[in-house]
Amino acid sequence: MTFITPSTSPAAFRSRWPLIGLSLALIVGCVILMSNIWPVGPDYYFTFNRNALNWLQGKSHLYDDNPFEDVPGDRDIGFFYAPWLLTILVPLALLPINVGQAILTVSSILGIMLCLRLALALANLHTFDVLIRGQVDVFVLVGCVLGWWAFQKRRPWLLSLAFALIAIKPISAVLPALALLLAILRWPLIDKLKAISLPIALVVLSGFIFGFDWPLRYLIYVRTYLPPNDYLSTSLWRALNQIGLSSWLLVPLAVIAVIALVVVTLRVGMNQWILAISLATNLLFAVYVHDNHYVLLVPAFVYVARRDWRLAIIAYLSTLTPLLRLVWGWEAARIDVIYPLILFVSLWWLKFAAVRTLEPSSSANTNFSRLLPNLLNLLSEETHNEAALVGKRRTE
Repeated sequence: MTFITPSTSPAAFRSRWPLIGLSLALIVGCVILMSNIWPVGPDYYFTFNRNALNWLQGKSHLYDDNPFEDVPGDRDIGFFYAPWLLTILVPLALLPINVGQAILTVSSILGIMLCLRLALALANLHTFDVLIRGQVDVFVLVGCVLGWWAFQKRRPWLLSLAFALIAIKPISAVLPALALLLAILRWPLIDKLKAISLPIALVVLSGFIFGFDWPLRYLIYVRTYLPPNDYLSTSLWRALNQIGLSSWLLVPLAVIAVIALVVVTLRVGMNQWILAISLATNLLFAVYVHDNHYVLLVPAFVYVARRDWRLAIIAYLSTLTPLLRLVWGWEAARIDVIYPLILFVSLWWLKFAAVRTLEPSSSANTNFSRLLPNLLNLLSEETHNEAALVGKRRTE
């Protein structure tokens, strides 16, 4: 996982003007092409575009019981996002709807390409679901990867931007956000304040625009209403209920997974494995999750793929499970949770397998008393190496 870190010298920048111009022309061409061939997604039409227009026209102030009906029987079209998402949606809503979604779609593709360099991670049905729906999950993905990079470079202002992007859909990435917060506990107080400054400023600014009771309205709203496509939820909790098992069986497993994440992050900080396992844990145990949210698992998939191609093939094949709905109907949606489950197990297996290689070859069995210390030492070394590598790329 790497961000592009070009040289900042004036000569190097001037030499890139032709490439920059060609890239901009290509992006504009892609937007024009997508606006003419790509269908308007249901999420973009019913949620993002309509909520932005309703707010502009004074028909909604967000998180309210909006009586405005465009679709018979669909009394509320739902807005389950941070209010500052409108800074992106409102300009798009002022454009023709096909052009607005085309810009969002091309931006999503560029966001994934900017964060990651593995074509197989991009070309799957979950990424297609994000693009065909006109969803905004890639902004959260960029926030997660930007947060990792900002931690490695110790850039509190960039980390603050990362937190603001993650907060657009907080349920989807609450554990990566928690991991980042834990990772900066050793930073100086001034840097910690900088890192949380932008989200706090946006919360206050949103109060002036949408009313200072918007956080309370939001909490009531998400507890009262369900998105119209809730029947497509791929939650592991719902999957257990569907096969007749109590979802409470997951509670101890979820608690153990979160505690393990917290303990490891407190000891080693943020690195690629912590980012990957936090995302996999979040989407495996989230009570509300859909296929489009699985685009956030791209960092986890890339981490696994770069270390074991066999596990990568198994994980990639599990992204094809949405095709089973053609045979078994919408009730088969819950089987899609296999994808985060495979990545979750693979990430832990890879790390413990690496720890076992640290044991002396003469040792017949793993010494469990050294298992956790060896794991933490290995992850601490990864954190140090990543920080050094990011710094090296910056100076090249």
